[in-house]
Amino acid sequence: YLWNTTETTQDISVSNSGMYTIAVTDTNGCVGYDTTLVSIIDPTISQIDTNICIGDSLVLSVPNDFCSTNNRSQFPGVNRIAGANVQIGNKGYYGTGYFQGPTGPIFYNDFWEYDNLNDSWRQLPSYPGGVTHDPVIFNINGKVYLGLGGAVIGTFDFWSYDPQLNSWSQMTSFPGASRYNTAHFSIGNKAYVICGWIGTETDEVWEYDAGTNAWAQLANFPGGVQRDPYGAAFNGLGYVFGGMTIN
Repeated sequence: YLWNTTETTQDISVSNSGMYTIAVTDTNGCVGYDTTLVSIIDPTISQIDTNICIGDSLVLSVPNDFCSTNNRSQFPGVNRIAGANVQIGNKGYYGTGYFQGPTGPIFYNDFWEYDNLNDSWRQLPSYPGGVTHDPVIFNINGKVYLGLGGAVIGTFDFWSYDPQLNSWSQMTSFPGASRYNTAHFSIGNKAYVICGWIGTETDEVWEYDAGTNAWAQLANFPGGVQRDPYGAAFNGLGYVFGGMTIN
């Protein structure tokens, strides 16, 4: 046996990709040749690494039991849409919304906490502002602020839930027209309610100051009237996009 690596054993071990050729001579002096291409996957490449060199390949796989081992505890409340949710640390808070029943919508004001570390749900005291859907919700200094929404005409309530005390406190009611389908987000000690539906689309912008428990109307949204736009905050700035109008 004679390999192109100069080894003379029947079997060899290789650690590099490449073309390997062997010449085999029998007892009669006859010589046979064979060649094989060896491709070795670099074990240093991580499956979370999305940057690889041109020509390289990476095999990604999902175990057969992925769904059964990664499913989280299902929501124990009534199935619904148009609820409100917010995250505080490792816990999520969810409630309100409605279910479209056979005779019309059924509205809710129940409120729930999901513990991501323990994968468990816990029902909390219901939202005292009554049943509602598509309300505004914020995380300000580790407390949940929830209010407005649809379901009841003239819903101006605004409440704060303290996870440490497991209790609600009523905040200053919203001074503008009742609304839902708004863009909303919080930055620091303040929350913002932008656009939405008040019987028609609106471009109003409102600010809530948790330090003074007061509302103030700001300059109108320059993007025009919108219903159901999306709002988010990042690095001290608020972003509003999407939405729709009757036209």
